[in-house]
Amino acid sequence: MSKKDAVQAAVNAVATATTVINSYGKNSREAASALQAARDAVTTARRLGATDNDLRNARPQ
Repeated sequence: MSKKDAVQAAVNAVATATTVINSYGKNSREAASALQAARDAVTTARRLGATDNDLRNARPQ
């Protein structure tokens, strides 16, 4: 996976987590799962060299 792909995956995962939290509530199992997926995606992006600015400037697709 390239850095660019990892950044996009992280941004998409965060957007999905936000939608899930808004739909099911912040204490739901769905929210916990979505947040973990977002954390994992951000960790992967960071390992591939993504910076705060890379993550902030990307938009979900």
